This record gives sequence, C-alpha cells and structure tokens, in this order.
Amino acid sequence: MPKNKASLINNLSMKKLVLILTIFFFQLVIGIQSVSAFYSDIQTDYKYYTGIKTLYDKNKLPEFTDNQFHPDDKATTDDLNTLLKFYLGQETGNKSSKKPLSKLSALSTIFNTLGIQLDAKINTDTFLFKDIKPTSKNANIAAKSIELGIFEKDKNIFRAGKRITKGEAAYYLYKVYSAPNPSNTTNDKYSQELINNPEFLKLVDVWKILKSDFLYKDKLNDKDLITEAIKGMVESAKDQYTIFEQPTEAKEFLKHLSDNIYEGVGMQVDLIDNSIRVVSPLDNSPAEKAGIKPNDIITEIDGTSVIGMTLDEVAAKIKGLAGTTVKIKVLRDKSEITFEMKREKITQKSIQYKTLDKNNKKIGYIKINTFGTNTYQDFMDAAKSILKESPRGFIIDLRNDPGGYMDTATLIAGLFTKDIKIALNLKSGNGTENKVMTDGNGLLSGYKIAVLINGGSASSSEILAGALKDYGVATLIGEKSFGKGTVQQLEEYQDGSIFKYTIQQWFTPNGTDINGKGISPDIIETNKEQQLIKAEELF
Repeated sequence: MPKNKASLINNLSMKKLVLILTIFFFQLVIGIQSVSAFYSDIQTDYKYYTGIKTLYDKNKLPEFTDNQFHPDDKATTDDLNTLLKFYLGQETGNKSSKKPLSKLSALSTIFNTLGIQLDAKINTDTFLFKDIKPTSKNANIAAKSIELGIFEKDKNIFRAGKRITKGEAAYYLYKVYSAPNPSNTTNDKYSQELINNPEFLKLVDVWKILKSDFLYKDKLNDKDLITEAIKGMVESAKDQYTIFEQPTEAKEFLKHLSDNIYEGVGMQVDLIDNSIRVVSPLDNSPAEKAGIKPNDIITEIDGTSVIGMTLDEVAAKIKGLAGTTVKIKVLRDKSEITFEMKREKITQKSIQYKTLDKNNKKIGYIKINTFGTNTYQDFMDAAKSILKESPRGFIIDLRNDPGGYMDTATLIAGLFTKDIKIALNLKSGNGTENKVMTDGNGLLSGYKIAVLINGGSASSSEILAGALKDYGVATLIGEKSFGKGTVQQLEEYQDGSIFKYTIQQWFTPNGTDINGKGISPDIIETNKEQQLIKAEELF
C-alpha cells in the first residue's frame, strides 16, 4: 500500500476516533447534567416552583439520586433538618426525629437554626391572625411569619398545628432567603455593637460557665438569669424613672392609670432611685389624714423592712381588708417617722367635680386625680355639666395628682384657649426638638381659672399647670410642684413585663425647665384648707 494512502487512512481513523470520543464525552456530560438537573417532579405550574427553583439554583437545596423532591409528601423533622443542612452548608446540630412536622414547629426550628431573632413585643395593629392571640406564647413566631410574608390562602388564619409538606418547608426557607433583611434583627447597628463588645463576650462566658460547670446549675432558671441581667443594665443607666419590671410588678405599676376600687390606705407609690417612694397620697385618704407626704421613702411595713422587696410586694403588704390597721415607717429628711393607719375601701376616679356657691357666686370645681385613658372625656363631661349652671369660673385641683399620659394633659390644656398653642416643648437625646400643640377646643376659654398645686402634683399635672400659667389664663395657688420634667415611653412585652424609659425632657410653652425644680405657684399657701379658700376669693 502506498505510504500516502496509508497515512490518509490513519488520519481518517483518528478523526473518526476523535468524533466517537467527542460524541461519547457529550453524552457523558448530558448524562451527568440530567442527574443534576432541577427536580423532575416539580413543574413550572407548581405553586412553590419559583421559591424552590431559586434556592436550588443558589445551591441552597440538596440533590437526590432519583432527582425528585417529593414536594407533596408530609414533612418530618428529619426532612427539615436535611433542607437546613444544605441551606446553611453545614450540620445544624438539631436532633434527629421522624415525627410529623407542624407549621409552628417548622417555623420555630427555622428561626432558631438560622438565628432569626423574634420580637419580644407584638404590634397588635399589624397582627392579622384570628386563630392565635397576640398575647399567646407563640404569637411572636406568627408575627415573624407576617413580616416574612408567609400566609395561608386565608391570610387571617395562621394554622399553627397543620401538617406541612416538604414543598411548604422549602417555601418557608425561600421566604427567609428572599427577605430584604432576613428578619434577623441581630444584624442591626446596636445588636452588632453589643455582640462585638468584649464585655458582652464576658457575659456570654459567665452564662456558659453557670450552665456547664456551676455546682448548682440544675437550680438555675434561664428567665430569672436574663431578667436580672436586664434589671442590672437598666439600673446602671442611673435614671430614677427608667425601670424594668416583671409582669406582676408591671400590672401594679399600670393600675393608677385607670379607675379602680381597692382596700388600703390610698397612696400612689413608685420605685424611684431604688427606693419605694410616695408620689402622692389620695385626697381624704387614710394616708393623707395620717400625714404621709410626697417623696416619703417607705422603709418598713408592720415592722418588716422593705429592702429587697418589689414594688408589687410592697403594695400588696400596704393593702388589706378595710378596718384593719397597718404601720408604715418612712424616711423624711433623714428622720424616720412611723404612721399607723386604718385601711378603708378606696374608690379612685380620674375626675371628681361639683359646683361651689361662694357669696352667691357659682364656681366650678374639677379635681383631676390622674391623667388616664378616660380622663379627657370625663373632664369634658364634668365641665359641660357645670357650665349649665353658668359659673363665674373654674378651680382646677391638681394637688396630689402624680400624672399619667402626656396626650391627656395636652388635650385638656386645649380646652382653655381657642387658639392652637404650644402645650409643651420636647427635647430628645439626639438633640431634636418638637413642639406639642393643643387643638384649640376652647370650651373653657374666657373663664377665670384658678389651679391648685402642691408637692404631689407631678408629670402631666405640671404640663397642664405650666401651660395654663404661661398662657396667662390661670392663677396657680398652693405649694411648689414635684418637678418631673421628663417624658417616659412604655414598652410592653409579650409576657406582660414592661420597660419604662426616659425618652425626652419637656419644657413649658415659654421654655421653662421644671425638671427637679418644680413649678412655683403665684400665690404660696401651705395650708390645704386655705388653698381652696384663697382660690375662691379670686372670683
């Protein structure tokens, strides 16, 4: 055979071999791709297709040898753990279980495994579900699902106990993945600041040692440990009006903002500077008659020291059956005084009113006991009732009123002027200033007004008194007020605990700072009976 012909045959053979190998290679590649292609049992019209395909393309879901996901199979705990393992790219550390998976359990596991922090308090305005209460144990999981957009067909139903499918489990992961911020609030500025603080790492180390090596670790209660850590942090802020209280204490703290009937001695107490202090005794109560005064520090009840007691425990010891007696020792100006009082049935309404008749002149008298949720409407009703008798003017009694809601004081201030005026000026910690305006209702505009104040007039009482003084529409009579010129905000948590913290300082309309100073009356009078008499003499 000629050499050239043999060379040609060899070249053709080589080309044929390359072609065969190329075809084989592409077949191999195609075969491999067919194994790793998207799940064959999930079609484009499947309701969770987009979510599962997105996670798959991002290598967030596992591949299976049969190339099937089985999306409509009921999911188990192990199924979810498998999905989470591939989503994270590492073992989860979760316990293995073949148990059926409920929606609530699946979401709880996902949030816990991915470090998604749940909110400690629920926004009831955005809480949609009818089959789970905002105050229930797992409401924060339901609230987080709203935030992530995880809903049933009926958006008002959560269905916590329903058995979920594998497809739904993957869908939940997709909603977490696609969130603008994966709802992990530990990513915010302040949480990161805490996590990166060496002192926080010390706290974590102490926690770890207590839980692992402490001799009495079995007696530890996680909630108590965390609560005491929170209390210590709040106390270190060194602000007498910034407090954190447990549910039982919080319930007692909030009682004075609404009308209530109870048996006791009739005084408002609060935890201030780590001491149980009297804010004000109620008018004509056993406490007032005995001589209890604002700012008295309670040290003993019936011979028992109150050191270490909570506000709730102190209040419970002061209260008791009507007709029984109680001894209360207080510290006043470095002197200890003991008062013995007989308990009575105390009825505290936010408003008391009547029409006084002085020298054939009718004078309206309205006593505000607290600035609660219903006080504005109660005040309006009282004023309208008195106006029917054509009074010369009004005496507004703010004595021993510890305050309450700022908005209530602002609304009442608007009843004394037809012009929209500044009720108070607010200054925040970041330096921003805000003017709170009245609504110019003017129901009592043009009437002569006298305002009674004393050392128990605090907070919202001072907002109202300060505004009316600056407007030039009222004469203040009595003693210097308490001097609480800061505003507190209240955060209520799911378990009923509260965090009350100072958020702003307020100034009167003319810019007067009353914090720690109080408001001085125009007419000074220390005798209680004479205070009312001097007010009547103005008309």
